[in-house]
Amino acid sequence: MHNSLVVRDAEGHWSTIVGGTADHPAALIEPADPAHWFWLGAVTYLGGALQVPVTEWRSTGPGPLDFALVGSALARFDIHDLRAPAITLLPRSRDIQWGQWVQPDGGWTYIYGVETDRDNKYLHVARVAGDDLRHPFSYWTGRGWSSSESESLRVTDGVSAELSIHRLRDGVYMLTTMQGGRGFSDRLVGRFGPSPMGPFGPATMLYRTPESGSSGLYHDADVYTYNAHVHPEYSTSTRLVISYDVNSVDTAPGGGVYRDVSIYRPRFIVVSLR
Repeated sequence: MHNSLVVRDAEGHWSTIVGGTADHPAALIEPADPAHWFWLGAVTYLGGALQVPVTEWRSTGPGPLDFALVGSALARFDIHDLRAPAITLLPRSRDIQWGQWVQPDGGWTYIYGVETDRDNKYLHVARVAGDDLRHPFSYWTGRGWSSSESESLRVTDGVSAELSIHRLRDGVYMLTTMQGGRGFSDRLVGRFGPSPMGPFGPATMLYRTPESGSSGLYHDADVYTYNAHVHPEYSTSTRLVISYDVNSVDTAPGGGVYRDVSIYRPRFIVVSLR
């Protein structure tokens, strides 16, 4: 099962929403091609609907990291029925994972994408007027905005597949990511810029995750950390609540995350800025 939703109601009760049936559960959102799957991006409540950018993937081999991007889409849920989303394809001409972060700012909603090219990942920026992500995208070119995805600028390199960008204070925006490059990193960094489009300056290390690798808390070379995000709703200009994920490349039945389920739980840290 590649995706689901966990809902917490006003009384603090938790429930999980999946597709299929109780006897045969399935992913909540599935592409038209049954050999493909969706992974969820930055879940956002905007415009009276739960808007969830998703990326569609296909398998390229037997290993846990043998997969390739098919394209991006948007799942839009009526908040009264979280089992029946409407799926809209997002731009797909550049192999960019759109919706790895979504951030309203002023009268615009900014949609951040990640492009992978060999051993590097590049940040792209698009935006829509208002708060409906089904509206046409405009793409940051470095000098202005274009209606053509082909003109989208690689704003910066060295990012990871998931990240966050938010307004820290007037005139200061923060990009939070795991240090990009070949393979996975245990370095959680922040980069700062003057606008939602950057440019973002050099990386400042905020935290070193203690779980990764054979020298980490699990003493397991298969364990890695990834997908750092700031949670702006719980943060201030000097105190950031940041989450990141932990996983293992040993995904076979009976493997690492089956032997110790704590590996696959998200971590939350608080980082203080001077």
